[in-house]
Amino acid sequence: MADWFVHYASPYYDPEKAHEYYEQHKQLKGKRSTSQLNDEGKKIWEYTKNNITAEKKAKMEEQKKAHEKQIEAHREKAKETRTFITNRLKDLNKALTEKAKQDRTNVSNKKKADSDQISEQAKQEKERITKENQAQIKRLRDQTVPSGLSKEAKAEWIADRNAKIASLQEDSKSAKDKISADAAGKKAEISENAKGESDRIGEQLKADKSVHSENTKNERQKVSDDLKSVISATREAYKASKTQLNEDYEAIYDREYEKIYSENKKVKKSKK
Repeated sequence: MADWFVHYASPYYDPEKAHEYYEQHKQLKGKRSTSQLNDEGKKIWEYTKNNITAEKKAKMEEQKKAHEKQIEAHREKAKETRTFITNRLKDLNKALTEKAKQDRTNVSNKKKADSDQISEQAKQEKERITKENQAQIKRLRDQTVPSGLSKEAKAEWIADRNAKIASLQEDSKSAKDKISADAAGKKAEISENAKGESDRIGEQLKADKSVHSENTKNERQKVSDDLKSVISATREAYKASKTQLNEDYEAIYDREYEKIYSENKKVKKSKK
């Protein structure tokens, strides 16, 4: 083989394969001019250049896949974060709803307990009045008509006793009616207060959910904004890395070409 196989050494060049490649691709023209190279140099350059190009292409493809993988990772992370935020809101709202339900149950239970207490107090008070009334009426009824009274006086005495009994019964009824009315008023007040407290719990639940929903919306928007920023930065970095790769390989092209040129210059024939 020719001497140029011995001189030029490069990781992009294999002498045996270079000769075979050159014979198969004579029609290809290099990016850099080969007019200053001899035939052997042209062979070396064609083969070397295409090996460099193949390596560059492979690295660019590797770089592209890494970039796409990075973008997908950012999107997946953002998706997971948004899902976490949404699920957290659901759990929080569920906890708020359960608490509101329990608070309303407590209000209802207190309302019933207070109403039952008022009913029991009213019942005991009525029973006391009834007992006292019955005792007073019994004392009146147990009285005997004084002896020696005329028929007219005796009738008057009995009528007076019956009037006192009727008055006691009327007073008892009035007192018990008042107790029932007071109890009903107190129960109505308790019911109204309980309704107000239950409504307040509902409004507070609505307000809390609204705040958490707004916070969640802002958090999700921040995730989206951050994703846009990181994707933009990643794309800029990828763009810069492609530029750098092109520059690096342009330097490699130049370096390898200069090596080949230094050892395989075309010899100009002198005019006789």
